[in-house]
Amino acid sequence: MIRRYRFLSAALATGAATALAVAAAAPSYADRPGPKTPGDHSDLPLTFDAGVVCPFEVTITLEAAHDWSREESPGVTRGSGRLVLRFTNNDSETSVVRNVSGPGSFSFDAVGNVTAIDVSGASLGWQTEGSDLTGTIGTALYVSHGPFHYNGDLQLVSYTGTYENICNVLD
Repeated sequence: MIRRYRFLSAALATGAATALAVAAAAPSYADRPGPKTPGDHSDLPLTFDAGVVCPFEVTITLEAAHDWSREESPGVTRGSGRLVLRFTNNDSETSVVRNVSGPGSFSFDAVGNVTAIDVSGASLGWQTEGSDLTGTIGTALYVSHGPFHYNGDLQLVSYTGTYENICNVLD
């Protein structure tokens, strides 16, 4: 059964950012990945009130999309493709456009609960107060580049990549 978790939507809906699930084993030829499912962006536009991720109200809107997700192996859904978002400071009306095409993966337990999110490419992320377990990013809206790992509670556990703080860019 294909779990229709969109890479962006699950991250947006939960208020956490995304980073590449380490699967127990790569699928064998007999266990080919499932079919690609087009991305669903019904949760956009998304607006964060001032103080949640940035000191000002910020809105995320869709600029371009040709992204997909599919079940790579039991319990692992991978998302990739082209996804471009616009970030707007609603106070100043300043905006920037960023590619957040991933890739990334969601890992699930046997009943379908998210156990990990891993991204390895350019991806959307945000941290609300207390969700950054690394203690290095803090509250922020950002585009990550490189490996970022989130636990099942969607808290940032580790990263070795870099990130661009969109709040700083729009301030």
